[in-house]
Amino acid sequence: MHVAIIGLNQSGRTTLWQFLAGEHGGKEGIATIPIFDEKLMQLARVEGSKKVSYLELTIQDTVGDIERSGHIFSDVQAASGLIITIRNFDAGFGTPNPVDDARKIKEIIIEHDLDSIQKRLQSIEHELGKGRSRDEREALEEEMSALKSFANTLYEGKLIGNEELTPIQRKVAANQGLLTAKRWIPVLCCEDTCDKELKGSVSNVFGSEVIATAAKLELELCELADDEAQAFRKELGLSGESLRESVVDKIFESLRLTTFYTANQNEARAHAVPQGATALEAAAKVHTDIAKGFICAEVAKIDDVIRAGGFAKAKTKNLVKRADKNYTVQDGDVIFFRFNV
Repeated sequence: MHVAIIGLNQSGRTTLWQFLAGEHGGKEGIATIPIFDEKLMQLARVEGSKKVSYLELTIQDTVGDIERSGHIFSDVQAASGLIITIRNFDAGFGTPNPVDDARKIKEIIIEHDLDSIQKRLQSIEHELGKGRSRDEREALEEEMSALKSFANTLYEGKLIGNEELTPIQRKVAANQGLLTAKRWIPVLCCEDTCDKELKGSVSNVFGSEVIATAAKLELELCELADDEAQAFRKELGLSGESLRESVVDKIFESLRLTTFYTANQNEARAHAVPQGATALEAAAKVHTDIAKGFICAEVAKIDDVIRAGGFAKAKTKNLVKRADKNYTVQDGDVIFFRFNV
C-alpha cells in the first residue's frame, strides 16, 4: 500500500512525514512501515509457515506546492491514497485558514482530473470513428461511460474515491490516473490540540473523516525521556503516549481496504484490496497468472481456520466454501485459489 503526502506550500508535509516515518524513514522521502497483524501470526503458526509477510504502508513525501508544481500530480500516480495536509498553525506564515485551504486543494485537483477526463473522451471519440472490432468498440464504450460518470461526479463537487465503484470503473480510474479516485486522508496539522468544530468543517469539504495531529510537537517530544514526554502531553491535554502508531492505524483504516490472507508451509501473507473487490481481483493481487487461469476460490474465515488448526482441517469440518470469480472478498477471508497454469 502506497500513500503520498501532498498539500499547499508550508502546510507541514515534510514534518508530518518525519513524524510518521520514525525509524522507518529512508532516502528520498520514502518510508515503509509494517502493519503488525496478530491474526496473521496465529495463522502462520497453525499452518507451520516458515515466513510471515505483513502488509506494509509506504508513505511518500513530495516536493513542491500543488498550486505551482504540476509535476507533483505525476509523481503520485502510483499511490493508492493521498494524505492531504492542511495548515492549522502560524509559525510565521500568517493566520491559518484550514477550510479555505481545503476548498482550494479540492478545486485544484478536481480541475486537473476534469481536464484529463475531457482529453481522454476526445481521444476515445476519435478512436471510435475508426474501423474497430466489436470487442474494441465495447471496451471503448465502457471506458467512455465510466469517464462520463466520473465527470458528472466531479462537476457536482464530489470525489470519485468517495463513491461506490464497479470493477470496470476502478480499472478505468486507475488507468487514467485520476487523483480524485484515490482515497483521500485529510490531516489537519496543528500546533497542539485541535478544535472539534474545525475538524468537522474541514471534514465536510472532503466528505471524509479528518485526522488531526501536532506532528512538530510530537517530534520534539520524541527527543525527551518517556516520563518527561508523558508529563508534557498531560499538561497540554494530549494522549499520554506518542500518537504515531495511532495516526498510522487511522491512515490505514481510511484507505478502506479489505484484508485477506493466503497461507501454506512456505509463507503466510496478508493482502489488501479495495472494499468491494471480487475474488478475481484478489487473485490478480496475489499473482496475475492466478487471475488468468482462475477456476475458483476456496474461502474460510481466519478465526475458523485458526480454531480448526489450519485450512485443511477447516475443510474437513465444512468451514470452507467454494466461490466463483464474482465473489466479494470479505475482511478476514483466508483464500486458496484454484487455477490453470
